Amino acid sequence: MIGPVPRRRVAVTGIGVVTPIGTGKSEFWEGVRAGRQGVRPITRFDASRLKTRIAGEIPHFEPRDYVSAKSVERTDRFGQLSIAAARLAIEDSGLRIGEGAHAVPEIETAVTIGSALGGIAG
Repeated sequence: MIGPVPRRRVAVTGIGVVTPIGTGKSEFWEGVRAGRQGVRPITRFDASRLKTRIAGEIPHFEPRDYVSAKSVERTDRFGQLSIAAARLAIEDSGLRIGEGAHAVPEIETAVTIGSALGGIAG
C-alpha cells in the first residue's frame, strides 16, 4: 500500500521553448498567433522507408547560440535542444544563479525536460 505523497511547493519562474514554429517565448507566440504549421515533410534524413514521413523538425535551430562549439561536437541534437530550452527558461525567469547579491543558489533551481526519443540520431 502506498502512503500519502508529501507536498512540495514548486514555482515555475520561466519557460524555454524550442519548437518548429519558433524558438523562445516571443517567437513561439508569434508562430501560434500567425497559425504557422510546425509539422511538415522530414528533411533531416531519408524517411522514405518509414510509414510516416512528416515530423515537427526545428529547421532554423543554431546550437552555437546556446552551446559552446566544443560542446556542439560532443552533444547530439537532443542534448543541444534541451540545453537551449533550459537556458531560455532561466533567461525568461530573470533569475541570476550563482553567488552574489540577488543571486539564487544553484541548489534551489531545477530544469525538467520531457522527450520521447532523446538521443536517437537520425
